[in-house]
Amino acid sequence: MKKIMIITALLTIIFLMVGFFLGVWFDNMRAEELKRELSDIDITWNDARLQSLYYQTFSNNGLCDSALKSNLEFSKKIYEEGQKIERYEKINRFAPDLLTQKKRYALLQMQFWFNSISLRKKCDYNYSTVVYLYSHYNDSLSITQKIEGAALLELKEKYGPDMMLIPLPADIGILSINAVKSEYKIKELPAIIVNEKYVFEGLTKKNQVEDVLFER
Repeated sequence: MKKIMIITALLTIIFLMVGFFLGVWFDNMRAEELKRELSDIDITWNDARLQSLYYQTFSNNGLCDSALKSNLEFSKKIYEEGQKIERYEKINRFAPDLLTQKKRYALLQMQFWFNSISLRKKCDYNYSTVVYLYSHYNDSLSITQKIEGAALLELKEKYGPDMMLIPLPADIGILSINAVKSEYKIKELPAIIVNEKYVFEGLTKKNQVEDVLFER
């Protein structure tokens, strides 16, 4: 009986050690993957800044279509980064590296918004911008934000490239996002800004956004 107990104890210790080392190994793998993702985002960020300068300086309206295509490709790349971040968040939402990646993602979304505004003015496009400000930290808003996020995605699927959807985490310490909140006097999250003109706070119905989507 004593021998069985000793063997059981040893097996338990071995399984615990294996589990511990596997956990450390997976954490290291995720950390290395995050570092690679951050490097990729740095490249995308610098590319975005150059695109923005290009949109501000080119004078040939014949380049509008190619510029719009580039901006939409940029948006797709940001979306893919956002999907990766969501997968990491399910594991550990408050990991320091993940929060850094989230901040860089938010800056890329801001750049996409500014690019979209610049192109719309310069090339006389009629697409709409919809900025969705949400809370990263407030779990009590989780259900509200899921409902509102789903409604906005339905509108995006309906209107495609005629609607530029820009989701922004509004409480992670990005000064430019704080400036937007101050400019539009936003006190409650989630919030939606349509075409830099119409502002909705709290849970907003899909038809409320759709009613003003193409008004200027």
